[in-house]
Amino acid sequence: KAENNVDRRAYTFFIKSLSKNNSAYMQETLGTQENVKNFTRQNLISHYKKMHDPSNITIIVSGNFDEK
Repeated sequence: KAENNVDRRAYTFFIKSLSKNNSAYMQETLGTQENVKNFTRQNLISHYKKMHDPSNITIIVSGNFDEK
C-alpha cells in the first residue's frame, strides 16, 4: 500500500509542497483505494483491450548499437 511506503509518502509530501492540490502531479496513477475496490472483471478486460493494443505501442531504442 502506498500509505505504508516511506518513499511514496516522502515523494507525495515533496510534490504537495511544490504543487497545488489540483495539479496533475497529485493525481493517483493507479487510482484511489476506493476506486480500485470497485473495479470489475469487465472493467479490466475493457481497459486491456482498449489500451494494450499494438496500435497503442511505441518502442524507443537509444544507445550505442549496431542497426544491423
